[in-house]
Amino acid sequence: MKTHWAVNENRAELMLFFCGWGQDPAPLKHLLSEQFDVLLIYDYRTIEPQMIEEQTARYHQVHIVAWSMGVWVANQYFEALLKQAKSTTAINGTCQPIHDQFGIPEAIYQGTLDHFSEKNRDRFFLRMCGGRSGMASYSAPMRTLEDQQEELDQLQQLVKQQPAKSPLFQRAIVSDQDLIMPTEHQANYWQQFPAVDLKRIEGAHYPFGGWECWDVLVDG
Repeated sequence: MKTHWAVNENRAELMLFFCGWGQDPAPLKHLLSEQFDVLLIYDYRTIEPQMIEEQTARYHQVHIVAWSMGVWVANQYFEALLKQAKSTTAINGTCQPIHDQFGIPEAIYQGTLDHFSEKNRDRFFLRMCGGRSGMASYSAPMRTLEDQQEELDQLQQLVKQQPAKSPLFQRAIVSDQDLIMPTEHQANYWQQFPAVDLKRIEGAHYPFGGWECWDVLVDG
């Protein structure tokens, strides 16, 4: 697990952002904030809740936003932070992320892992962005093929080993053209939990190219 301060201005409120698989700060570097400090969490080859709790302890208010596989990581390992957070938002992810009805179909996930290569990774990012027009606003992560494959494998093993927990998120945002974690599967999952505010938006699995500010993820 790695962290990166996207915004560190000693503000009273913190946004804690859980990235998706294979990512790092690069695809999110264009986002600014007028209200929050922003701490990014990525690379789930190891998961260290205590490290994150220590880094967030000084903040009076914490807002948690999780994207893609980061939704499962946050819900599975950071229960205490989710319960204490002022707001919690899941974006294009579920708490059953490798699942034939509620997440990425198991055969597709396994195929991605079995045939992982630079060419197939680039195809994945293309689908993640919804095509070439979406790729124009995407900065690829500066990570090696090997560590991304290790993370993909580790996440699969962790999801298999642990029973899914009920979601602790207050809000779920689902893109209408998600080609990675199918839009219909996300809707199937979140509709089981009426207490979660489900918001549908236009866009692909990576929706951040259309935003300029972190604050919209909390303010709507």
